[in-house]
Amino acid sequence: MATRASTATLTAPALAAYDLREAAAIRAFVERHPEVLDALAEAPARIAAIFGEVGRLQLELFVSEEGDHAGQLFILIPTTLAVSAASDSLSELDGGWYSALAADTRSHLCLDLEFA
Repeated sequence: MATRASTATLTAPALAAYDLREAAAIRAFVERHPEVLDALAEAPARIAAIFGEVGRLQLELFVSEEGDHAGQLFILIPTTLAVSAASDSLSELDGGWYSALAADTRSHLCLDLEFA
């Protein structure tokens, strides 16, 4: 039980930079997949370095109704950039920081844009 308590303690700071859609489900997912914690903690600075100031980042959990996939946690980046500029920035983030993450982290964590 000590491992679960320590994971929960680490989860709170990593999630503090985000608005959580369905918070309980997201917290449970992160506790089951602690490999995403470092990336969640690092993502806001990495996103700001490429996108500049953005609104509050969102986290949303998507679980497929089909198959036994555990789901994926999406970091949604709010933007008012034009579609092409936002897509270019996302590609830069994907090709740099995100692609350097461990494969097990990338299998549970994705990035996407949310246009205002």
